[in-house]
Amino acid sequence: MEGLIILIILAAAVICCLAEVVSGYNGLVLLRNRVDNQSAQVDVQLKRRAELIPNLIETVKGYAKFEKSTLAEITELRSRVANSTSTREACVADTGFLKLQEEIAQTEREAVKIDSNTF
Repeated sequence: MEGLIILIILAAAVICCLAEVVSGYNGLVLLRNRVDNQSAQVDVQLKRRAELIPNLIETVKGYAKFEKSTLAEITELRSRVANSTSTREACVADTGFLKLQEEIAQTEREAVKIDSNTF
């Protein structure tokens, strides 16, 4: 009878040890999967960043060209207003200036709309 009790206690101890080993192994697998997942997320963000930067550079280049042409147009229109000899010439130049301002405002609204849709 005493041998049976000792055998049951030993079996319970072995089962507890095995349960602890299995639980530890499952915990390690869980941690490995988390590390793999986080690594994949970092890879995705790095790839997205690598693709986004050239697009951003091209956008900035295009916008710089736009800014340059806009500055040239504004300068020309201001000089027309300043050098106008009649009220009619000044009004025509002012109308062109107002049209240019509206185009700039429209471009800015579209840029904000695109930016808000991108993010």
